[in-house]
Amino acid sequence: MSDTSGKNKEFISSVKKLQKGIFSNANKRCDAVKSLENQGDSDAVPYLLEALEKETDGQVSTCIIQSLGVFGDSRATETLFELVFNSKYKSSDNQKTIISSLDSCVNGKNLPFLIEMLSSGSINRKKFSVQCIGKIKTADSIRVLVRCLNGNDKEIRALATSSLKLFKAEDMIPCIAEIIENADRYYKIRLLSLVGDTGSPFAVPLLLQVLKSSDVDVRSSATKALNSCIKKESAPYLIDSLKDENFNVKCVAIKELLALKVEIPSATLNELLNDENEHVRSSAVEALVTIGNDESLSILEKVGQEDPDEWVRKLAMNHVLRISNEVMMVEVASQGEELAETANDNLSGHKSNKPGRKRKLSFCPYCGDSLEMAVSPQFCPFCGEKLKS
Repeated sequence: MSDTSGKNKEFISSVKKLQKGIFSNANKRCDAVKSLENQGDSDAVPYLLEALEKETDGQVSTCIIQSLGVFGDSRATETLFELVFNSKYKSSDNQKTIISSLDSCVNGKNLPFLIEMLSSGSINRKKFSVQCIGKIKTADSIRVLVRCLNGNDKEIRALATSSLKLFKAEDMIPCIAEIIENADRYYKIRLLSLVGDTGSPFAVPLLLQVLKSSDVDVRSSATKALNSCIKKESAPYLIDSLKDENFNVKCVAIKELLALKVEIPSATLNELLNDENEHVRSSAVEALVTIGNDESLSILEKVGQEDPDEWVRKLAMNHVLRISNEVMMVEVASQGEELAETANDNLSGHKSNKPGRKRKLSFCPYCGDSLEMAVSPQFCPFCGEKLKS
């Protein structure tokens, strides 16, 4: 405890009033607490803690607890933490006051104590420790909470997850990256779920690395998380990952780039079409289809003829046929529209209203015979009726 020697008279007087305890008036003790608080000297904290331990009056105890919150000194954390579980302070008002002051006092200096409570305290102390750790905004506290996700208690894991969600993704993801590499499959899946919940593009490089896992469930969780985190600004990461040696990474990167409607550079796409892995080549075929120009159709035809895998060849040729059919249907529809317009003009005897477009009659509006072979454009060779141009 700090020595009062060298302190001003007001400080010494307030401490003495506080130390008299039950032998002084409760109101005077409250006044002494307020006086120390107003002076703002943190050396008062040890005296306040000592007085709180001995205090029997509820009003004075509350006054001291509130004052400790004003000082916001980490030395008060352990005492306030234990008061939460003290039956003397079980009323909701007392609990609110204690927790409010504790929130102001807890910081990184208290992390060793809170970790101790996690390992040796009762289940309620463990739960409360997790909540307190979540209020310490440091990388060390993030690491502690991340490790809590590997525990057996579901409530502890749920509280740790809730606390971690209060941190910025750019602070949390590097800490997860340190741990996830050596985590077991269940732990990895929990971590990936947390990363996905951030929805942050900062997570994309980490998730692309996890896609290299040999565990299908881990890869599935990474893909799901990636779907939540991909944003337009993720495109550079995805483009770079197209050069990765792992085929899972390349396939997912192609898929996500297509979802973002980001065009893959032609040189890179050509490399992917010649990749040794058939899944990468098939993904590249899908990317090629989205380009939709004559050159891409020509490349598709080449893949359909030369790819070493039959199913990739079939995929390419199916797209070629589909595109060709679509083009043909558009042309037929266009021709049908022209024929319908011509017939309508012939039946009405009016010229098309479309500017700059002159139409020759194809059918006689009187007898219905074809006029394709008519020598004179003015008379029908079959019925002799005069035709209107």
